[in-house]
Amino acid sequence: MPQDIAELSEDSFDDEIGRSALPVLIDFHAPWCIDCRRLEPALQEAAGDFHGRLKVYKVDVDKQEALGRRFGISTIPVLVLLSSGQEVRRLVNVKDKLRIVTMIEAFMAHEKPS
Repeated sequence: MPQDIAELSEDSFDDEIGRSALPVLIDFHAPWCIDCRRLEPALQEAAGDFHGRLKVYKVDVDKQEALGRRFGISTIPVLVLLSSGQEVRRLVNVKDKLRIVTMIEAFMAHEKPS
């Protein structure tokens, strides 16, 4: 089920990420980016698939340049997966839901206690 994905700003970033007990997936994008717009439906579906197990946010790199620099974003779209506030996985120029889901599932399988 697709879901709305909140935009993060420099002001809200540390609060939102810092207090999240769940892993966080961040979509670094820009409104003018065609590939970013094409990714949107797949990202919304993936967010719905992992609802309650993962938080998903967006960062507009044009409006939030400091966050883009903080994560070394030099091309978009880029998806960054964080756990406990630390980057654990990254997908650059992803175009489909399967790659997103595969990355998230691989991380979650690795993080499960034995």
